[in-house]
Amino acid sequence: MKNLFQLINYLIKYEKEKGVTFVDDLPTFPSTCFSKELPDEIFPFNHRYEAKQADKTSICFFANDDILYGYLSFERLFKMSRELNNYHSFISFDLSIFLDMLLPFQKFYILANLVITRFLTLNGNLLIPNIRGDQSFGKFYFHLFRDAPIVCSSNLGCTRERYSREYTFKTIEMFRQINDKALIIQYGSRLIKDANSKYFEDYNRRRKKYGM
Repeated sequence: MKNLFQLINYLIKYEKEKGVTFVDDLPTFPSTCFSKELPDEIFPFNHRYEAKQADKTSICFFANDDILYGYLSFERLFKMSRELNNYHSFISFDLSIFLDMLLPFQKFYILANLVITRFLTLNGNLLIPNIRGDQSFGKFYFHLFRDAPIVCSSNLGCTRERYSREYTFKTIEMFRQINDKALIIQYGSRLIKDANSKYFEDYNRRRKKYGM
């Protein structure tokens, strides 16, 4: 593929051929896609081999975009989907969405993350959706995860700036208006403290703490 637009267009056609339903141009996620159990650990895909027990480890894509773009071909994503079969679950693909992007670009990157994520579920991999926000705080697509038992909020660096903390709070609030039963994993920073959330230290923090 020459660019991301072509890849996403190709994946949409592929998924439709495989029976994936699209509503309002977004792929749907049946309840069978979702992980119903918490993992013991979460590791980024590029550090997956460091996991002690793969079948108890969820794989995330919280990484710099230059790393993520290196995975973006049909062949590499197909190989990735096979590798993920060895693990407990995975957390949604996570290309960055910046609030200073024009809204159509924000919506495209939402679509890209969703389409890539749906592709990775086609090989039987269980999903923990990442509730990444945009200028609507996820209103455009959070309804796709109204049946998800577990979701993840990546709070990397969110404690440093008041605006980032408030933005993350509002994104979580928006999701809970749609699905108030889901357990929310907080990955990176603990911003909410209630019985319906679970905190996981991020990879870099754990590496420094335990000398990994």
